Amino acid sequence: IEVGEGEYPFSEGQVWADPNIDQASDYMRKLVKDDEYRYTISKAGYSYIKTYHSYETAGEKYRDRLVGLGLLNE
Repeated sequence: IEVGEGEYPFSEGQVWADPNIDQASDYMRKLVKDDEYRYTISKAGYSYIKTYHSYETAGEKYRDRLVGLGLLNE
């Protein structure tokens, strides 16, 4: 879905997803009814967040950027 001018900051050239509500509701029902599926999804989500969004990872990214800008020595 095209983002119209003024609908969102920096909207020029941006697009939003067009969600499939039926598919989303099917996945929600499966998460409620299927314990093994829910466990698998939650474990994968936990692993992703821990790997890419932990304090350590964020700190490394900031450090690398500051080093790249010459504001911090390695």
